[in-house]
Amino acid sequence: MAGSFDGYQGGSFVELLGTQGTNPLSQWKVCGPQKNLQKAYDKQVKGSVYSSTAGAVKLQIPKDEKAVLGLVQPYLVLQVSLLQGQPFTVELMLSDSVGTRRRLIFSSSFSEAKVTPLHCQVPFAAVARDTWLNLTIPLAEIVPLFFKGASFKSLDALSLSGSVRLRRVFTLRDAPYDTARAYDQADAPD
Repeated sequence: MAGSFDGYQGGSFVELLGTQGTNPLSQWKVCGPQKNLQKAYDKQVKGSVYSSTAGAVKLQIPKDEKAVLGLVQPYLVLQVSLLQGQPFTVELMLSDSVGTRRRLIFSSSFSEAKVTPLHCQVPFAAVARDTWLNLTIPLAEIVPLFFKGASFKSLDALSLSGSVRLRRVFTLRDAPYDTARAYDQADAPD
């Protein structure tokens, strides 16, 4: 099946979710009580964000579980603020270069990594909480790391669940600039 974003991947990024427009969630399936997902103004980012503080909401793209996104850009970026002490999960369905579909699940609920040939669970232990961050997942780098001999072809589906404030979700063609390293280098003695 053709991907939902065919023809729109030649630019520097592909936006999957933003907060602009009349219905930014139109391509997403929202599972759980709608009242637990609120769009509100956030003073810190000076813009609208989606807030799921009850943790009972799951966002999934594409809406149709049989469809695939077919996104080939190798970096997935989530602009999020994760709530302290609350669970958060990112589930990725990927295809490798030979067409094998694999599932990667990153969650704050996991205490250790578990890998099978088609499935991998990775703990989100060291992710900063209660601050806005660009959580970048380098898909082309982690697929061969967790699945020996495999190489990333496409991101076919994505789901997010748990307590989170969410501003944007997008893929990037090139690695994002690491501002944390830039500040560290600027503070380093000569």
